[in-house]
Amino acid sequence: MSFGVPRGRTRDFTGDSCRRLPHILKLKSSGAFFVDAAALSDFAAGSLFGWASTGTVNAKARAIRRAIRRIMGSSSFEWARSTVPPELEPCKETRWSVIDLRRHPPHHPGMDRRRFLLTSLAGALAAPLAAQAQQAGRTPRIALVLGGTPLGEMTGLEPRSPYAKAFLHALRRFGWVEGQNLHIERRSGEGMSARAAGIFAELVELRVDVVVTGTTEYAREARRATNVIPIVLIHSTELVASGLAVSVTRPGGNVTGLEFPDPRDVWPKRLQLLQEIAPGLTRVALLSAPDRTVLLTAVQRSLLGRSLQVELLDADSDERMTTALATVVRRRFQGLGFGFVQHTPYRSRIAEFAITHRLPTVATSREFAEAGALLAYDASLLEMATRAADYVNKILKGAKAGDLPIEQPTKFDLVINQKTAKALGLTIPPSLLLRADQVIE
Repeated sequence: MSFGVPRGRTRDFTGDSCRRLPHILKLKSSGAFFVDAAALSDFAAGSLFGWASTGTVNAKARAIRRAIRRIMGSSSFEWARSTVPPELEPCKETRWSVIDLRRHPPHHPGMDRRRFLLTSLAGALAAPLAAQAQQAGRTPRIALVLGGTPLGEMTGLEPRSPYAKAFLHALRRFGWVEGQNLHIERRSGEGMSARAAGIFAELVELRVDVVVTGTTEYAREARRATNVIPIVLIHSTELVASGLAVSVTRPGGNVTGLEFPDPRDVWPKRLQLLQEIAPGLTRVALLSAPDRTVLLTAVQRSLLGRSLQVELLDADSDERMTTALATVVRRRFQGLGFGFVQHTPYRSRIAEFAITHRLPTVATSREFAEAGALLAYDASLLEMATRAADYVNKILKGAKAGDLPIEQPTKFDLVINQKTAKALGLTIPPSLLLRADQVIE
């Protein structure tokens, strides 16, 4: 019988040189499993497929031993620092441990023993990866994946993206400096969510220690790619309802991070702010996206009985965006709401369209107001990016993602574009200007 090794290679140990020795092997003569020190990070990163444990005899190994004992019962196996058996002479400098499964095998009627061991040991090994990396002398590697921010705005030690910059600055305050004790892989969906699956598959192959990303949609794709590598969300919605977390206080699994307040409460507030600037507004079109239809339908219901009517227009692709904007003109909507990640590539186009047709606009985050939207109101993504770094720091120091509670932001940003207001012939109420966190002149 052969056991899985990295990149799909499988073979039994036959006394070859270390170059050909699998990380996980079964000695045919003893029936015991010997695993070397390098296997831990490989297995935890998801690149090893097999059932076994680690051979590193240190605090980490003892912690895993305790975890396995809780799963299998203390009498199910023995763990010991083994002497090098004759079969392993070519690699006698390697540290080995043995799990002896020959006595008192766990009995689970109806469950295949091999499947049980794979599930149990995978759970025990799903521990913080960067802490293992540091123990092994490897510099931790994290991934920063932003769905709508162009990659060119994420690069460098002082990136143009304010969110990427806030995240990197917060990491430095915790002592993590890119190029010194940390590697960062940057990826962008460039506003196209279809790219997410390929991005996360690549990052799993690179064996990153933590994935940092945003939006529930990207979280789902990351989770499909790995249920082992910790995933930290800068912003998301309804993680429990979407099945990505068990609870807010103890998420379980490998996903945690920050979650927006209920968007059904935030969108009515945005529209209220828009009406403060344009009191005569009665009909607004909300540019939607497939994953937002249910949400915005709830917004419509919350506005029943008010003077403002809201309609949804799909606008998540070039063709749909063109159709949606034409519909806005044809049906004479008086205002426009937008700002989902799918709209990022079109932010300047939407803003210019609105100014040309004299439509006041409200958006989600400040980047849309900076592109020309009249105003933006949302939870502070700068604060959320900063707090995401705290999650990463804790995970790199040994915490489990599933043990870190999901948090909600405490700060909201109101950004007003005074230049756009003048172009539209609108006067911003002084009281609103005083409440603004940023006024773009």
